[in-house]
Amino acid sequence: MDRCVIVGASAVLVAGYMRSHITDTDYIICADGGYDTLRSIGMTPHAVIGDGDSSASLRDNMDAGLLNGVTVVSMSCEKDHTDVNAATDYALDLGYTSFLYLCCTGNRFDHTIANVFMLERLADRDASGAIADEKNYVQLHAGGIKIFPELPDFKYFSIIAIDPVISGVTLKGLKYPLNNAQLYRNEPIGVSNEFTGDEAVVEIQHGRALIIYSRN
Repeated sequence: MDRCVIVGASAVLVAGYMRSHITDTDYIICADGGYDTLRSIGMTPHAVIGDGDSSASLRDNMDAGLLNGVTVVSMSCEKDHTDVNAATDYALDLGYTSFLYLCCTGNRFDHTIANVFMLERLADRDASGAIADEKNYVQLHAGGIKIFPELPDFKYFSIIAIDPVISGVTLKGLKYPLNNAQLYRNEPIGVSNEFTGDEAVVEIQHGRALIIYSRN
């Protein structure tokens, strides 16, 4: 299957960044207020999931039955899961294994952290994903050897442990290499590395880490 793009409720500061990430083959789900976010750049989702608490226009359109051609999954305001979590599970049940999260960082730090850990939820379901905003691109490294290409306009490349300790960490193709090292979550020495060529090789023998590209 093609990729699923989940759009959150954070404001769009640079509309072009969203357009540059979305392709014609993506299946787009708006998590509640993400409906307004997507409409602000003139796009329509395939599905909307939420309770309407962060989007008056979504709530009004749902009540008026105006979301023709859009699948609507209505949720209660009092629930255990966030709208992004619900959208993720909905797409996983449809069979999607590749995800991109847009407008899922920024406004609420609690939601930002929760959305970052959706990447772990994906890994536990044999899926993968990334979170992108105007200045960052975040992925999960769940272990093994992975190759990461240098991305245009992104200066910094960071590796941050999710587990208390990750071991057998080897970094190649970066300004500050490592060989079979240990990284600690409470001592983030892997921040602000830089590419020395077209790609970096990152090996983690035990543990998980976030890989973060950042603009200058």
